[in-house]
Amino acid sequence: MLDIKYIAGFFDGEGCVQIYKIHNKNSYAFTIAISQTDCDESRFILNELLTAYGGCIVKCRRYGNQKKWMQYKLSSRKALKFLTEIYEYSIVKKSQIKLALDFYNNSFIDKEILVHTLKMLKG
Repeated sequence: MLDIKYIAGFFDGEGCVQIYKIHNKNSYAFTIAISQTDCDESRFILNELLTAYGGCIVKCRRYGNQKKWMQYKLSSRKALKFLTEIYEYSIVKKSQIKLALDFYNNSFIDKEILVHTLKMLKG
């Protein structure tokens, strides 16, 4: 298993927190994703995360001269576990992680405001 500090740093550099409204419903969901070029080293890291946290790895389509790439995805409780474990060690995405944790743990928070705040944090 990879060191949790390494995982937090890797997520800070390569990860993405997403909170979105579910189409045709009045509810929201959140996911995390890590996109990487499809190579042995990246495959090793994403497979370690898959073993530890579950989720899925999706091979993504290439466009033009783009290199092959893949994406590790987690949602719901699995994403909550992942973010809870890396929160303490995160630096760059700490505020985004905090929003996702608040989203999941507090049903009284206005979800639309959280979505807007997350977009603002991403620039």
